[in-house]
Amino acid sequence: MRKLSILAACLILSACAQFKSPPPIETPGPLVTLWANHIKQLQGLEQWALTGRIGSRSAYRANSASIQWQQKTEHFKIHLSGPLGQGSLSAQGTSSFIEIHSANAGKISSNNPQQLLDQELGWAFPLSQAKNWVIGNPGKPRNKLEKYMLDPYGRMEQFIDNGWEINYHNYRQTGNIALPHKIVLKHLDTKIIVIVKNWTL
Repeated sequence: MRKLSILAACLILSACAQFKSPPPIETPGPLVTLWANHIKQLQGLEQWALTGRIGSRSAYRANSASIQWQQKTEHFKIHLSGPLGQGSLSAQGTSSFIEIHSANAGKISSNNPQQLLDQELGWAFPLSQAKNWVIGNPGKPRNKLEKYMLDPYGRMEQFIDNGWEINYHNYRQTGNIALPHKIVLKHLDTKIIVIVKNWTL
């Protein structure tokens, strides 16, 4: 009887050995290769323009506006129609200087673009990072991000950086590159949604 028990145990172990669980699946190499090719295209975009809608929501207010945005290297031009129910706002400049024309304040400028734009908008907008973020480029290597996720085509689907969570939806081909048509930015109690109607490269 003891010999039969040992034989049965050996047969069971042998069967288990034949049906071992497969090893865990790691991020496939081709996906990383797709991302490497995609980010190279994004980094090569020296100028682009978009038209669409932008909305912001926080614990205290919600706003929306039409947006026209032109970016050429470091120089930007942003025009918002109907922000905060105050008509229109136009801003142009670089990371170190901004000039704003608004219905309320007229023409004003500052060497602190982030502070002045947030003041005029009434909500936080990550100006220095947004020129990269809006096209799907986190602006730094993947291993420097707090978290990231690629879609099946090797494009950025989500990442977290400096407390901002960025989500991308509805990629479409523009020329030889795929660009997102819905970008959602979240930070603390602020949520910003950019809906792109048209990209121009």
